[in-house]
Amino acid sequence: MPLFPFPRAVVSMVAMVAIFLGGWAVQQTPGNLADMVRSPFTWVALMFLGIGIATELPVSRHQRWGRALVTVLDQAGEPAGYGFVVSPKRILTTRRVAEAAVGAGDLDRDTIRVRFPHVRTATGDVSVEVRLADHEGGVVALDVVGVERLPRRVLPFRFASPVVNTRVLLHDPTALNGAGVWVESEIRAAGVAHVQVKTVLNEAPLEVGDCEGVPMVHARTGRLLGMCDGSVSDDDRVTLVLISSAFARLNARISLPRRFARALTEIVAAVVAWLANWVRGHAIMAVVGAVVLAVVGTVLVIRWIDGPGPTGECVVLEVTSSTEKDDLVRDLATEFETGREVDGRCVDVNVLGLTSGAAMEALASDWDIEIVEPMFERSQTGRSRPDVWLPTSSMWTELLELDTEKTYETLGPTTESVMVIAVPEGTADGEDVSMEWLKAKAVAGKTEGTGFVLGRDEPLWSTSGLGASMLTYNAAVRANAAAGASVDITPQTPEDEAVNAWVRELESSVGSYGDEATTYVQDLYCGIVEPVDALVIQKQLVELYNSGRPSGAEPDCDQLPGYGEKSHPRVKRFESHIPPEGTLAMDHPYVLMPGLAEAQREVAEEFYEFLGEDEAQAAFVEGGFERIGSVDEDDTFSQPEAEAIQRIRAEWDGVRKNSQVILLIDNSGSMNDEVAPGAAKIDRVQSAANAAIGLLAPKDELAVWTFGSSVHKTALAPIGNRISQVRAEIGAIEAGGTTTQLPAAVQAAHDALTQTNDPDNPKTKAVVLLTDGATNLTPDGADEEENKAANDALVADIRGSESHVRIYTIPYGNSADKCLLEKVAAASGARYYGAGARESLINDVMLAVFGNFGTQAAAANLPSIEAKARIPAGDCDASVD
Repeated sequence: MPLFPFPRAVVSMVAMVAIFLGGWAVQQTPGNLADMVRSPFTWVALMFLGIGIATELPVSRHQRWGRALVTVLDQAGEPAGYGFVVSPKRILTTRRVAEAAVGAGDLDRDTIRVRFPHVRTATGDVSVEVRLADHEGGVVALDVVGVERLPRRVLPFRFASPVVNTRVLLHDPTALNGAGVWVESEIRAAGVAHVQVKTVLNEAPLEVGDCEGVPMVHARTGRLLGMCDGSVSDDDRVTLVLISSAFARLNARISLPRRFARALTEIVAAVVAWLANWVRGHAIMAVVGAVVLAVVGTVLVIRWIDGPGPTGECVVLEVTSSTEKDDLVRDLATEFETGREVDGRCVDVNVLGLTSGAAMEALASDWDIEIVEPMFERSQTGRSRPDVWLPTSSMWTELLELDTEKTYETLGPTTESVMVIAVPEGTADGEDVSMEWLKAKAVAGKTEGTGFVLGRDEPLWSTSGLGASMLTYNAAVRANAAAGASVDITPQTPEDEAVNAWVRELESSVGSYGDEATTYVQDLYCGIVEPVDALVIQKQLVELYNSGRPSGAEPDCDQLPGYGEKSHPRVKRFESHIPPEGTLAMDHPYVLMPGLAEAQREVAEEFYEFLGEDEAQAAFVEGGFERIGSVDEDDTFSQPEAEAIQRIRAEWDGVRKNSQVILLIDNSGSMNDEVAPGAAKIDRVQSAANAAIGLLAPKDELAVWTFGSSVHKTALAPIGNRISQVRAEIGAIEAGGTTTQLPAAVQAAHDALTQTNDPDNPKTKAVVLLTDGATNLTPDGADEEENKAANDALVADIRGSESHVRIYTIPYGNSADKCLLEKVAAASGARYYGAGARESLINDVMLAVFGNFGTQAAAANLPSIEAKARIPAGDCDASVD
């Protein structure tokens, strides 16, 4: 169908005028692309070139991508599976498909025939012979045999990394009687090597048996994001897709000039074929074809004048950005790299998101892969040490320099943001909102029984949390300073008991700590955590919340764990107040890592200059940030020196709310089952628990309970210097018994913590429940109705409780009742850690759970992002009894 509803002769005449103008423009400008681009007549010519081609060659993106799909044939010429093209001589598919194609033959030596179902010639279907060239895991690369090559009209797929919530297309080769169709879908969650894909109707886009070897591409760009490899999910509503980074080594990259040449070849070939057929019946209009060819020739002349485009591998710049701005920086990086060259090479800027505190710990570990890789979002690679680091504040770079005793070069700020006190709109009318005001509200809420809930992040990972601590200590120092005395925060400040007492009074009102600001604000927006009377947080996050985009995009609240259980009312809007005691400006520094190659440094410096330009700064402002230099210095206090910041982070456990934790471990007979030669389940759990309790502060109280045929209880007591004793108790746990009294054990632990309320010393209360099975009230487990009734009663009781006891649940292995555990966690307002079903992750999962009320003290103790996953497990609908 033509692009415009005009006669083709009219469009062709306009195209000829454009050619004339373009030719005049070429004569008027120097023979280089930069000046030619500035000529409006060149753009007029190119615009009408596009009109002419679009009119005569209406090939959709889906048709173009479909040409790169292949059907792999078996020895009888029947389809054995599918694959796709990644270079002019290479096809990728799964090993199972390739083995099915050769049948009883030898995969390493025999050839395989593949057919291009969406490429036709005058003689019929197009097919080629291929042979195994390489492999990576379950994916194989098949190269064209001998001098033969793939059809010229086939454009290979280019690789990219998948991101959660991205719209994608999966090709269903069985639809439309075998003609195939692209199915629009969305990446809902990600694992180590796979992503979970659903349609907009919350269904699996493809059946496992129909999709092996089928590519997943970005819905807009057509970039290759993954391959359906036949993996089966526990949830029949999703299709598991292997991510592209798992087989990226098999990608034979094509240089930009060759890609352009192939695209041009495709256009010319299509024009010639059209002319041959069209001229036969439309001789009078043959001039239209000549016009199109002339336009193509003009483009070739322009390209000849300017010389060849970028050659060789791209200059790659790896950038790690703090998570509140990584999406924005990624968009700006895409704009920056488009058409840019350095020494005749293209530019590729990769942006990965990681919280500033986690990135600092990773850099301090010299980017140890075993520590670093799990910390990235599972849709990202994270394998390469960054060339540029964009933390939220230079506090992190100074802490890194203090820890490593190295100096890092900072080019300057990329944007700015400030810490504010945020209160629900209209609740502080006429009042002077300050840190002193927050403390007074906290004290009054405790003494008068009215309550006052403050929300904030912990300072170990989050910049908002670290900034909140700085604001609190700054106000405490000013409140206790003698007249004329210094009000600066120093390394000795945390040793001042009067200051610490002031800080403790304020911290006692904290209703919940978040480990990452954007996630915490999103949970608050969706009503998953209790509403707050105030927040101490970055102003940019408040503005995102008020715009309905708490994490930078409109959230899918019903996809988050805990949504619908104990649903809290949403605060509609917050208003921001800069505390009169002073706020802290976040400078978002641009930090260069050591060891950059000359070309990388050039790209890095150009990207920094680009981020400082008006258009980029306007994008930051639109995202809720401040322009560089726009923060009023009269509103801020000086950033403390690194030693003082480090001391405050280290002393945080001494001023935060202490915890009461019951570790509830299943020791039924099934825990004796082996998960590895010589290692039973109970052995792995004991090791993980002993590591995790080391995250508790000395004043935190811990009791270790077990349950199987009965519930064994111990008293809560401060961990203090008895950690060796507790670890010995854990090591002495023995598994046995024929029943699993799970509801009774959880109810007893919940009730025990409910009865320990002390209004003068509020504590975080938590049950950590680990089980490998399901409720089994009788030895033979025959009475399923009795088991279900006990489970339902437990969930109902927890949901109706006002005790604020959180129950964190961990399924250990695939036999656990994941549905029940998800419901219990959601009903208590806690988290379900579905990653525990993989026995190999139990150490990370335990660390992640105890990180909710303990502290991550060192890089070696970092729980993985996979273990801390906030995505819904999908094991059951937690909102349904």
